[in-house]
Amino acid sequence: MKKKQTVKLSPGDSVVVMQYQTLMYLAETCDILAGDQASEDDADSWRNIADEIRFQCTENHFEIEDESWV
Repeated sequence: MKKKQTVKLSPGDSVVVMQYQTLMYLAETCDILAGDQASEDDADSWRNIADEIRFQCTENHFEIEDESWV
């Protein structure tokens, strides 16, 4: 099923539509990359990306009701 969504973007923002499980895998990968960094600043950057992915997935995750879109 598909659900129509309206997205309002601020300058510099982008939108990516992916399956929830794929985004969670990406967040976990960012966590792993954070552990491999020599610089704590770089590690924090990777952790921030992972946290933002998880936050957005939690905020945007919804159950699709029994609707059909053509």
